[in-house]
Amino acid sequence: MSDGEEFVPYSSDCDDYSGSDDSDNDALSVDPDLNTSIAEEVPVVDGTVIRTVVYMGKDGTEWKNTPIVPNDQTRWPNVVTLPRNRISETQNVTSPAEVFELFISRNMLSVIVKYTNQEGKRQRGASWIETDHTEIKALIGMLVFIGAQKQSKVNLQTIWDALLGQPFVRATMSYNRCFQLLNLLRFDNKDTRPQRRETDKLAPISELLNLHLSNLQRYYVPGAT
Repeated sequence: MSDGEEFVPYSSDCDDYSGSDDSDNDALSVDPDLNTSIAEEVPVVDGTVIRTVVYMGKDGTEWKNTPIVPNDQTRWPNVVTLPRNRISETQNVTSPAEVFELFISRNMLSVIVKYTNQEGKRQRGASWIETDHTEIKALIGMLVFIGAQKQSKVNLQTIWDALLGQPFVRATMSYNRCFQLLNLLRFDNKDTRPQRRETDKLAPISELLNLHLSNLQRYYVPGAT
């Protein structure tokens, strides 16, 4: 519709309607069984005010010549309110490393360090070099990096290769140390696992899992922005 033109609903006085004076254009076909009524003048998206025409079908369905203006306001049942205590605990978090520590907390790392060292001493005895929080964090970060590079299925030796591998990985730790940690990584006391498994099917990971779930409940609100 060009400027200055007015939308004219179908009526019995005209057999067709064209948006321009060119008679060669196809006519706008309107079902003669539709009843029309002019409802109101409403603004459309671009700010132009046009007259709304309502077409009433035989089954009572109403058809309008103007678009429905969407309501962008969020319905109140869908609004997530963040508790004040959660806001205060996370408002000073500014770096990805701090966010990581909210969910993989120090007490979780302590569990991994404790039982990994226990298993390392069991299998390697005095030759085992004890791991610590820093090394376990580096291992987890390195695994996340490898996954982000879509190399989770690539052979570890290739990732450490001087030509084809990742310099970041080689700078973090040696291939032998990484392979050793991955083989000896433990999350529970292996000596008491059989007894705990009688009542807990997740015995090998339950202690670590419960700590992680506690962190999620404390810091994460689904749907919050």
